[in-house]
Amino acid sequence: MSSPALRHPRLAAALLPALVHRINNTTQLLVVLRSMLCDPRADVLAQAGPDLAHAARAAEEQGWLLGLLARSLGTDLLLAREERDGLGVTLRMVAETLRRERKELALPASLPTMTLAPGSPRTAALCLDIAALVWESCAALEGNFALSASRERDAWCLRLTRADGARARAEFPALDCARHGACLHEDGAGWRLELPSAWLVEHVDGHA
Repeated sequence: MSSPALRHPRLAAALLPALVHRINNTTQLLVVLRSMLCDPRADVLAQAGPDLAHAARAAEEQGWLLGLLARSLGTDLLLAREERDGLGVTLRMVAETLRRERKELALPASLPTMTLAPGSPRTAALCLDIAALVWESCAALEGNFALSASRERDAWCLRLTRADGARARAEFPALDCARHGACLHEDGAGWRLELPSAWLVEHVDGHA
């Protein structure tokens, strides 16, 4: 399988420090759990179970994000792996990175998940596209931003307030989603990204 082209090096450079911080936190938790598991008392071992499950979920998410950044630099570590909740995972990482630069990106309480419908981009490609568009639209500005997601007629609409519209328009034509049917429009002081309705579905709690 051929590797994807180098696409979003600026995004990878921006997100990696925050991701490394998350991985360090998970590693520290595992070090603590290792010490707990050396204690033979049943009550101590029982307390370690939920923390180990939390570390497992965190490591799975962090592995996806590492693979996503590697893909943006031309190496596809994810291969056939798809992540239906990848949009939420990726945009929360973008928001965390912006917060480290004293900016705030407000996200919806629940973001839609991906359907993997015929004709839609792979989840990694779509997540990278949207993350790059949001990042490039906010990186050069100060203040607070807000992203919303709504189903409107035959499209899903993602709206970003106070976006750098010129940078977004410059970024958009090279994105995979643009070649698959997505459209970018000016929307007041920000932009509106329209995605074919079949690509996304309303998030349901407990979604696998």
